[in-house]
Amino acid sequence: MPSLSAPLNHMTVELGYVKVRGRNLSYFTMAVFSGQFFTSFMQYIPGGEKNVFIICSVSAFIIALVLFFKPIKAK
Repeated sequence: MPSLSAPLNHMTVELGYVKVRGRNLSYFTMAVFSGQFFTSFMQYIPGGEKNVFIICSVSAFIIALVLFFKPIKAK
């Protein structure tokens, strides 16, 4: 079954500013392949599915906080 995530995220990159489209596309590619790489290590997390879900949820929350409070660079 094909994933809908990649085409939707690619459309988001295409809707960005032309000036930074290449950078956004590289970020997108890096995120996709990093996710595929790191998910292979999830089977080694001790405690079963419950701990995997908790660790992933906490990690996502921390990353969201870091991205939300990231300082904006002046032009």
